[in-house]
Amino acid sequence: MRHLPRDIWLRENARARANRQRRIVEILSGGGFIRGDDLARALSVSKRTVYRDVEEMKDVGEPIGGAAGLGYALMPRRRRQRPMTEASHVNG
Repeated sequence: MRHLPRDIWLRENARARANRQRRIVEILSGGGFIRGDDLARALSVSKRTVYRDVEEMKDVGEPIGGAAGLGYALMPRRRRQRPMTEASHVNG
């Protein structure tokens, strides 16, 4: 059995994770809640891998919510409000 050099393995692992995370967003975009075990089955990974991916995605701002017994759902993105500047306050 041949092992990949560490740098290649890390790059391939990161690519696989990014592809999984894109797929998670695609699946959740269908609406409603999707259980972790259903996501795991669709992605051919463990529930733990799904959990880690979702947590990482949430940490970087992906609007994914979850509810015990229901699963994960893509939440509406919040619009960032522009800070009110003195000029915008005075003019309008």
